[in-house]
Amino acid sequence: MKTQLIIDNSERRSSDSKTFVRRNPLNGEVITQAAAATIDDAAEAVDSAAKAFESWSQTGPSDVRCC
Repeated sequence: MKTQLIIDNSERRSSDSKTFVRRNPLNGEVITQAAAATIDDAAEAVDSAAKAFESWSQTGPSDVRCC
């Protein structure tokens, strides 16, 4: 399974396109290959979350739409 970063509600590769793998400890099989976030990616995610928080924090529990 390959996974990407999710920043600003969209999937993307890390800015340097690097990845890392998780392996099954019993047989060494690759379970997941994921985007390896850079410091810039993390900063962008924090900025996006801070921006989203402005409107999210004004949303009450009954306003949340699920599934």
